[in-house]
Amino acid sequence: MIKDYRTNLIPREHHAFFTNKKVDCDQSCTKLDFSFFKKGEIQNSMSNRNLAAKSLGCDPKQVCFLNQIHSSKVLVVDSTLGQLKKPADGMVTNVKGVGLAILTADCAPVLFFDPIAKIIGAAHAGWRGAVDGIVENTVDKMLTLGATKPNILVAIGPCISQINYEVGEDFKKKIIFNNNRNNKYFFRKSTEKLLFNLCGFIIGKLKNHGISNISAVRMCTYDEKNDFHSYRRAIHKCYDTHQRNMSLIKL
Repeated sequence: MIKDYRTNLIPREHHAFFTNKKVDCDQSCTKLDFSFFKKGEIQNSMSNRNLAAKSLGCDPKQVCFLNQIHSSKVLVVDSTLGQLKKPADGMVTNVKGVGLAILTADCAPVLFFDPIAKIIGAAHAGWRGAVDGIVENTVDKMLTLGATKPNILVAIGPCISQINYEVGEDFKKKIIFNNNRNNKYFFRKSTEKLLFNLCGFIIGKLKNHGISNISAVRMCTYDEKNDFHSYRRAIHKCYDTHQRNMSLIKL
């Protein structure tokens, strides 16, 4: 079993944001990686993915993954075959037993659940995907399957916090382009540097799209070095930059 975090909004038996360590494992244990970056460690990563699925009571063969490309593209999963590793950053399904997995390392994993229509969704939301509408598109794809906005529950998992997300003026221009109200998601750290609130930005996008039932884990992947991989921390520490965390929702 893998240590995980869950929200109280989506039923615990349907979702989990997994850490990089097994239950009852101390800090000296090898951290779990869910990426396929290192060819020599693909088997280990596959075992870790399977363990995560089983930790949520999901058949590993029924779990779908994407080739995440920081886009706004969302797929409808009507079967696990043929939907694995396609280029996109969101998935939705109404097929019972199917799990939708998202890999992250500072970007936000966003999980969606309509308990009435029995429809789930999952999205990988970095700043590019969030700006381009990945969370709104995931909601819209759920609607095509019969979900309704008042019934959709959204859980945002661990991602980089504002205090650790330092950006420049050029970045800010991309976020506030055509919407100066997005200025509220920035805090000026110095003359040239700002801090960006990714989680707040995603919540704002969801609310503006008519989603009100939202819960965030509020854990920082950069700070929580004993539980989560962080791309930015890895860059700063000159570590391997491609290890990933895994989040999962199942129907």
